[in-house]
Amino acid sequence: MQILDEAGAKTWDEAKIARWLGGKHEIDSRWCQLVTNDYLVQRGPRAGEHPAKVLVTKTLRTAPDELWPHLIDEDRRREWLDLEIGLKAVGAASLRFDGGGHSRVTMAVSELDDTRSGEPRSRITLRHYRISEDSVDETKAFWSSALNQLERHLAELKQ
Repeated sequence: MQILDEAGAKTWDEAKIARWLGGKHEIDSRWCQLVTNDYLVQRGPRAGEHPAKVLVTKTLRTAPDELWPHLIDEDRRREWLDLEIGLKAVGAASLRFDGGGHSRVTMAVSELDDTRSGEPRSRITLRHYRISEDSVDETKAFWSSALNQLERHLAELKQ
């Protein structure tokens, strides 16, 4: 934090901080993003505004490759999630989008061992960052409900 303070980062935007860290200190992009987010929450123009985050996980009886299209395809996502999202980044097993205001949401999919009966399983991990403390319970309830709806939707498709 001190190095960024000394460089004048308090007035920089997120992209400039990440570029500076990557260029000046040769930090890889993932660490740049983590350090940048922490810095902005603690010291930047949004300091103290969005200190909280929500973590919700759900284990689904679906293989990751069957689950993934229901996350990244807009039409399929609308079948279980009543929320318009603007995708910002899609990786091999994760996606990131704006969560409203300055908040961000990431979803990551991981493959789990099959059930004893041989049924595939996946875990979806959702993190909603930079939210206000007073919205934590509501946000967690929303995402828990959304992932439960996804589970019901996937079960209906198997019938």
